[in-house]
Amino acid sequence: IYAVGTNNLSTVASIDNRILRAKVKSAIVKAKRSGVIPDMPSNTKVPISDKTALDEEPANDDTQDMISKAVQAALNGNMDLINGIEDRVQRAKAKSALVKAKRNI
Repeated sequence: IYAVGTNNLSTVASIDNRILRAKVKSAIVKAKRSGVIPDMPSNTKVPISDKTALDEEPANDDTQDMISKAVQAALNGNMDLINGIEDRVQRAKAKSALVKAKRNI
């Protein structure tokens, strides 16, 4: 939000997380519309951490291995492994991978 008064959006553009970047841009637009620009802090060097709260999704190789095993089993005719996946997102990813694998055969 401190970029509002400076018109320097390169700081905002440097945010890798697109959700966080969108929230920051939204806050800037709201601040410009309301006319209330926050005061600049005395210490403008705010450390930007590489890991934000939104980036804490772990990269699970186990789930990818589980999906690949389920797809291989489904290609052999056993859909029980894919249908037995509890997580809806992972199950959808497995079914998508199955469709792609069938298309490539």
